[in-house]
Amino acid sequence: AVASGDFAFPFTVVEELYQEGKHLIHFFEGLVDHFRTIIRAHLQGIDRPPYRKEQALNLFSDLVRRLDLFRQAHHPRVFLEETLLH
Repeated sequence: AVASGDFAFPFTVVEELYQEGKHLIHFFEGLVDHFRTIIRAHLQGIDRPPYRKEQALNLFSDLVRRLDLFRQAHHPRVFLEETLLH
């Protein structure tokens, strides 16, 4: 969504999660798992648009690093919004 210019999307998603009382850590972990699944598919020779293998690997690596930082964040909501903007 951000790649297409919808910069409001991350804020909307996080706000909805927050208002519904969802645990942001579960969303973040699900996002990491989603990209892990995409990478595994690429490794099995299955094309997973819209991400090329290199893109998926870079995103996965960044998300794993950020997940560690998220667990230490003083403002997890803001941290997740910032993460989704990238």
